[in-house]
Amino acid sequence: MRSQLPSSSVALAMLLVAATATAQQIFPLVPTNTFHRTNADSGATNAWSLPIGAFGVVPGNWLKLRCVGEWNNGISGEVLRDMVGCFAATGVLLTPDNQNRLPQPIAAGPAYVPTTGTSVGNLPRDIAQDFWISRTGYANEINVRVPAGTVHLFVCVPDSFYSDNTDLDANLGIEVTVISPSAHPGSLEDCELGTAIGANTTLDQVDIKNAVAGNVVRAALRSPFDTEGNTFCLIVADVLPTGQTPIGPLADTWFGASAIVALPISILPSNGPSPTLSFTVQSVWAGQSVWLQGGTISTNARNGLCTITNAHVINFR
Repeated sequence: MRSQLPSSSVALAMLLVAATATAQQIFPLVPTNTFHRTNADSGATNAWSLPIGAFGVVPGNWLKLRCVGEWNNGISGEVLRDMVGCFAATGVLLTPDNQNRLPQPIAAGPAYVPTTGTSVGNLPRDIAQDFWISRTGYANEINVRVPAGTVHLFVCVPDSFYSDNTDLDANLGIEVTVISPSAHPGSLEDCELGTAIGANTTLDQVDIKNAVAGNVVRAALRSPFDTEGNTFCLIVADVLPTGQTPIGPLADTWFGASAIVALPISILPSNGPSPTLSFTVQSVWAGQSVWLQGGTISTNARNGLCTITNAHVINFR
């Protein structure tokens, strides 16, 4: 069985064929739509597939995916913003009795792992390749790199029973924006490095910064969707002449053999930042750059071992 965009959304998507790299579009969603397994759930409907090429997106592009609106699971009221997605090499969607309804899913982003099975029968409904887009009470958007082989993006709300889901004001949707890539990406999962320089104490994700003697540099980790809460975390640092790039031991790592553990292994609190790494820039450091990269040690990671943040580069002037 193949599920496609509603006809109105197809027409809208086709208008975006010649879209530029700043294209942004909101596609409506219905909270009974799903690409997950269901059981004795007569009101559940098939999630549609969004063909990424319809608005000029190709594998390797970076997207910001953001939940707009809210939905109701029949219990909580219309306040929920939970949303998940999955890239796929085909728009085919198998019947609801299959645990893996997407025959060619492609892993990306922070893994979504359901905590329960179907409401009726408690049948497993996990798909190893799907990812969080938005989670109620936590992050409402995700930056993700479209993986190789992707042709379609499936999106739905995660639930164990869909028949009682509603969106009375019909404002639920996903906002898709093509964005510039991260300069030095990590594993693109649920662990994020933030840094701040000088009087600015707000840690942000701007990954290339300049600092001068006397500036205080701060860095810390967080788990935007809280899937890495209560795991071990650390930050490593490598110093090189400005303009040089360290060669990491693994894919998407940006530190070499001279790197040190700058923030010792500690616990990443649930729903909070890690302990803060802090140091003051010295005048003799001018012309050098410090590369900072963090991560968690976690079985929740897609490789079963660790997540890796994007790297931040602090250039000393």
